[in-house]
Amino acid sequence: MSWHDRVFKTLMRVLPAEFRGDYEREMAATFRAERRHADGAARLTRVWLATIADVFRTAPRSTSTFFGATSRTPFACWRDGLC
Repeated sequence: MSWHDRVFKTLMRVLPAEFRGDYEREMAATFRAERRHADGAARLTRVWLATIADVFRTAPRSTSTFFGATSRTPFACWRDGLC
């Protein structure tokens, strides 16, 4: 596993576990494909910036959807390792 994949997998921890279970494989495949097609450091940097922005744009929506469907608070979810 490359360092890119390890960092990506760590970045996915921002998302709720249920969301990761549903979408992580597809997101990782898309990330690897985009990374493969990035020729040069500038394009690779753009892939990373777009990926980070996408995760942090998705995280609040997926978290609010998850918390809206449960009675758990964000703190309790992270404390109990469910997110």
